[in-house]
Amino acid sequence: MKPTLLFGAAALLLVAGCNESGTRPDTPLEITHITPTGQPVYYSGMMEPLRAAVFDEAKLAEYWNQAFPDGDPATEPPKVDFSREFVVVAAAGERSSGGNEIEVTHANGEGRAVEVVILTTTPSKSCVVTLATTRPVGFVKITRPSSGPTPVTFVERATSRNCNP
Repeated sequence: MKPTLLFGAAALLLVAGCNESGTRPDTPLEITHITPTGQPVYYSGMMEPLRAAVFDEAKLAEYWNQAFPDGDPATEPPKVDFSREFVVVAAAGERSSGGNEIEVTHANGEGRAVEVVILTTTPSKSCVVTLATTRPVGFVKITRPSSGPTPVTFVERATSRNCNP
């Protein structure tokens, strides 16, 4: 086989595995947890469930201030380069006990589109939990797979924590 034909076939296979923006399907995207502690938040001000993709500072500030309403300067929204990143907010809403969590576990890009996986964890009946009302929330920033509009879909996963030894 001639080298030119071999090179052409390899290039065709490479292009076939990519889409219009040049990213490969199901490319894992970098996510960074950006809550004030970098850890899950169990007590927020977000009373209702929410899944949101945020593409500007004003909307981030709105959700951030709703989640952390105490006005503490330590809870100012983080700096985000919205030309290269966007933020996902996942709130579980009000829960009647402790032991509930919500987390963005990963994100995959395909072209300009992003699929974000959100895991909601509830305590099983074997768990000893507080009777405090909780409102779990998570904020992550995600690297955009390309410039331009970024359609986002959310994939919901749920699990129950088994507390038996």
